[in-house]
Amino acid sequence: MLGLLATGAGRTAEAAVHLDTALALADACATPFERALTLLAQAETVQDGAWARNRLEEARAIGERLGAARLLARVDGLAARLAAPARPTYRGGLSAREVEVALLIAQGSTNRQIADALFISELTADTHVRNILHKLEFSSRAQVAAWTVGQGLVPPASG
Repeated sequence: MLGLLATGAGRTAEAAVHLDTALALADACATPFERALTLLAQAETVQDGAWARNRLEEARAIGERLGAARLLARVDGLAARLAAPARPTYRGGLSAREVEVALLIAQGSTNRQIADALFISELTADTHVRNILHKLEFSSRAQVAAWTVGQGLVPPASG
């Protein structure tokens, strides 16, 4: 949990330490599901090409062995995002992930729905929303939705 919280706060180095500790604990306790979740979290945190893919491959193997469909869906989601070409940063300095979140906000998604769609925790979704509001100097989700339309990221609603 500490690794995920550090990741959500943008503290990658701190997250790496916590996730390494979590991996060692999962191994010491012989809990393969927790190992797979930690491998997935490491890949999400670092997202460094081959290293992240190796983590995902191991997490996938564990998930298949355990029949953990939801874990496999999360692994597949991250693998697809890592394989996708890099997207540009938009006005306000939003990352590609923050743009994804902004698009979901524009569709009226709640933080829970954003988390489910992007295979992240609800806490991470909340952090992304807060970061978007801060970076764009907005105070509401409606402003974010209007911004996505103004950027040409989503078509305006027809009425």
